[in-house]
Amino acid sequence: MPGRGELIAWLITAVALAVALLAALYVIGSKTPPAAPGVHTLATPAAPVANVEKQLVECAAPVALYKPAAKKKLKLPAPIVAAPSQHVAAATTTPDDTRQHTITTILDTDTGAFTTLDRVEPLPWLAPGKRGAAGIAYGLGDDGPQAKAYAYHDLLQIKALHAGARAEADPHGEWWAGGYIEYRW
Repeated sequence: MPGRGELIAWLITAVALAVALLAALYVIGSKTPPAAPGVHTLATPAAPVANVEKQLVECAAPVALYKPAAKKKLKLPAPIVAAPSQHVAAATTTPDDTRQHTITTILDTDTGAFTTLDRVEPLPWLAPGKRGAAGIAYGLGDDGPQAKAYAYHDLLQIKALHAGARAEADPHGEWWAGGYIEYRW
């Protein structure tokens, strides 16, 4: 029969796992689903300008816009491709990374030229976790080839530090569940 200290340790572990599971379910349930790949969605204004009023501006020079073929190359929705009054002013592809980007397009009214800027936003000081995964891993261990199933979910982010819950199990009935803190670059 296990001793009192061992029972307390098991109880603390069970409570910690339950809290981690509930936190993971909360984060997963409250997360906005990502945009579907290949589908254009209307971009929302960046937070710094969301409440700034717009103004009408006249240009001293004609505005330089991409030719209509750009709409097809960018695979824009059919109504935009068909509309002769809609033109592409700027388009950019952001790098595939874990940081948010703010894309800003500037019109020079003296020249009619557009300039598009990509600003990598700083990591947040404190934010809820946004990523998780489940998978199967295969490799070599002390006993030879091994397979494991695993799942994890970030619960908290402080700059580049991520903390969350992780669980692993192998075909032999061995399992592990707990938390992690890792630095990501």
